[in-house]
Amino acid sequence: MPKEPAWEEVSGALGLPLTVRGEDLTLEQWVDLTRAFDTHPLKDLPQKDGEIFDVVDEEDQVTGTSTRAEVHARGLLHRAVHVFVYNKRGDILLQRRSLLKDAHPGVWDSSVSGHLDSGEDYEPAALRELEEEMGISGIEVEEVGRVKACAATGWEHVRLYRTRHDGSLRFPCAEIDAAMWFPVAEVEAWIANRPSDFATGFLECWKLLG
Repeated sequence: MPKEPAWEEVSGALGLPLTVRGEDLTLEQWVDLTRAFDTHPLKDLPQKDGEIFDVVDEEDQVTGTSTRAEVHARGLLHRAVHVFVYNKRGDILLQRRSLLKDAHPGVWDSSVSGHLDSGEDYEPAALRELEEEMGISGIEVEEVGRVKACAATGWEHVRLYRTRHDGSLRFPCAEIDAAMWFPVAEVEAWIANRPSDFATGFLECWKLLG
């Protein structure tokens, strides 16, 4: 357990006994506990069911708006971005989604990904997600391709971008368990042998590289 903040402070703030055991915590308490010790400056930007997304049709034209919760519950078409980040060696950055995530927990995914807010365009969303999820800013992205909304993407119209980054990374541990660089050939072989290790939306984006 990290030294700061003190466990006495955290347990008191969360209403937990000092001697609470991990197996006695609910999922919501684990999320709160993780955020309490997370030093990421954006740790307090949780996924909220009340977020407003644009609802779109099969041609990605906006037809209305709805909350995150309703979009997912009803399978409404909406928008998302994925970004593949490469380093100077040509390795690709992948993130392993937190076990606390409500969708695809514990599997490997694109360097960053996320929904578009209502009224937001794709490229600004890609740049925002880079900063929020990996602490990467001040760089440009290039569009690689597009994936039409389908069950594998969670009914998201996806635009895939790529960029290069050789600096440090900083991610919120409540959202991401790990971030690692992999040779592209290694990822190709991994996908061929164990596709279940990856988020289905990432696999759809990966096909664009072929």
